[in-house]
Parts: sequence; C-alpha cells; structure tokens
Amino acid sequence: MILKMAFRNIFRHKRRTLLTSLMMLGGYCLISFSLALVDGSYGNLIRFFTSQKTGHLQIHQKKYIETESIHDNIKNFDELSSSLSRQSSVVSFSPRIKSGVLAFKKEKAFGAQLIGIDWKKEPLVTTIKKRLGNGVWPDSNGKNEVIVGQKIASVLQLNLGDELILISQGADGSIANDIFYIKAIFEAEDQGIDDYSIYTDISSAQTFFSFQAIQEVAIKLNHINMVTNFAKSFNPGGNLVIRPWQEVEEEFFRAMEVDKKGNMVGYIIIMIVVALGILNSVLMSILERIKEFGVLKAIGTSPKNLILMIIMEAQFIAIISVILGAILSFFINLYFVKYGISLSEPMTYGGMLISHIFAEITPRCFIQPAFIVFGTTFLVSLYPAVKSARVSPIEALREN
Repeated sequence: MILKMAFRNIFRHKRRTLLTSLMMLGGYCLISFSLALVDGSYGNLIRFFTSQKTGHLQIHQKKYIETESIHDNIKNFDELSSSLSRQSSVVSFSPRIKSGVLAFKKEKAFGAQLIGIDWKKEPLVTTIKKRLGNGVWPDSNGKNEVIVGQKIASVLQLNLGDELILISQGADGSIANDIFYIKAIFEAEDQGIDDYSIYTDISSAQTFFSFQAIQEVAIKLNHINMVTNFAKSFNPGGNLVIRPWQEVEEEFFRAMEVDKKGNMVGYIIIMIVVALGILNSVLMSILERIKEFGVLKAIGTSPKNLILMIIMEAQFIAIISVILGAILSFFINLYFVKYGISLSEPMTYGGMLISHIFAEITPRCFIQPAFIVFGTTFLVSLYPAVKSARVSPIEALREN
C-alpha cells in the first residue's frame, strides 16, 4: 500500500517531479563525465609508462631498489626465466642492465645511461622498437651496436655508423671503456624518455661492465589490472622482490591518487547543488500535503510508514534519473572516448606529449554517480520525512 502511494505521488506534480529529476540527472551526468575524463587521462598516462619503459611489473634484488648499484643484481636469471615462462598470465618478460656512463666523440662528452637489453624480448614488453627515428633495429649480440637518444645524437653530432666511446666503472672496480657503433637513433621527442639513454645488447653490456648477471626483469601481463594479484601470488625466490608499476612509478602513482581525491571536492559541490534542489522539492511537497498527512495519521498510519513513503517517493525519482542518466552518460562519454578534448597548448608529462584528453568508459563511471545520487537523495529526504511524521492530526486538519 505504502509503495503504491509513493509511486502515485511522484506523478501528482509532474513539473516539480520533472525539475527534481533533471537536477538529479544533471548531477549524475556531470560526475560520470568527470570520472570518465579522469580515468581516461590517467589511463593513457599509465599505459604510456608501462608500455614505454617500466612494463607492468619489475623484479629486482632487494638492495637494488635503494642503491641501484651494479653489484646488487639477479644471479639466478635462468631459474627465474623458467618460472616466469610457466605463468599463463605472463605475455613476455625482458632482462635489463643499467648503469651510468660518459659518452665521448672527439672533444665532446655527454652523461648518459647505458641500458643492456635483449633485442628480441624487449620489443615484446615495451614499444621501444616503434620509437626509432633513423637506422634499423639491431639483431646481433656482442658487437657493441647501440641505439642512442636524439639529444645525445644532437649534442655529440652522431650519425649512423659513427663510433662512440663509452667510459664507466666496471663491477670489478676497473675502468670500463670501449668503442660502440651507432646502429639507430630514436626519434626526436620533447623531453623524451630516450634523451639520456643508450641501448645495447645484454652481452655487450655485461662485457663492458665486467659481470655476467642482470639487474632488472620487466614483465608484461595479459592485462594491466592483473598486476596486483600477480605481484602477491608470484614468488621470484631468494632475495628478489617483484614490484607492480604502482611501486616502480611511486611518485606518479601518489600524485594521481591525490588528484583523484581532490576531484571529490568538485563532486561534493555538484551534489550540494542537487541536494538543495531535492530538499526544496520535497519540502514544497510536504507543505502542500499537510492535511493529507493529518488524515493518514488520523486513520492509523504510523509515523514509520509516513517516513518510508516520503523517502520512497524521492528514491523513485532517483531511480528514474539514474537510469536515464546512465544512458545519456554512456553516449556523452563515448563521444569523448572517440574525439576527446583538444588542448589549446599541448603539454608534456614524463616525456609524453599530450594534445588531447580522452575519456574512458569504466564501471565506476556509472556505479559511483549512482551511489552518490541515491545517498544524497536519501539524506536530503530524511529530514522532511521525519518532519511530516511528527505532524499532529488535529493541527494538520486545521491548516487552510
């Protein structure tokens, strides 16, 4: 009975119901669109970091995380490789060696990082092969062939086939120095991630640094959402640790989480505006129906049922608004997934040039706004409902 009355009452004042519904729908769509933009912009940055350099996860020796020393390395790579190959969720993995070097050509010098990679496995984990500007991707090992960043090539005036002298410190304490040959040059990027990098094969890097271990294993999974569970379930063994991209790029991840929390201020402002509209609508409805509430109480309707009826009236409007809002939001978000928002001035973040902000459709774009609308509607309608339940039947019937 109470359910039928609540449903009937929302159509008694169609204009007021329509206005309240539009406010709820607008709030839902604004929050959904904001979430889609946040998920889209950060989703693109996350895919950039993981596909360009970090991979989905990385394995290191425990001490290496703090020291990044060439001495804190992975010695049992064959055993680790065999274990990773048996994991169905692993698409590919690639070993790496990293250390600082001083690059020379004639009278010019440049500080850089020499990175030893597997020519065949690295392109399966990252998009490094797609970033080449000039030259060809190397396929031989132990020949000291290198790929250099555009900035290094520009400063040292390097061309394909040129000799490049590298000097560093070997793992045994000796002076590491050798001649390397330019096989390819990365394409020019504004503050690109390859600006200070020199890539060679692992065999050449191990010979150069006088040690046979590796320092890092980058892993790519079937899907980025699997990283947390994989990091918890996979045991690399020994004194090795496995870290998801959230820990590898901890500074970026923390900034992203802080920004997401900051967006809640905007959502709160939106819902305060919606809440005031709902409160005004419900209060107007109660003032016009004082006599009705008096009659209902006079014939034995309990205050609990009156409260329930008013709350259900507001929730019925919220349900209709959320359904329509979800449909409308889907098409709005879908448009911005495809076309995005063009920035008047492109910006660079971590080597990634951003000229458009694209939305991304995720479950939380629809679920979170729905909870916010339902929760706000319930809280706002609770006061008028309690107020109506306290109406005295005698005083209510005397109202003009």
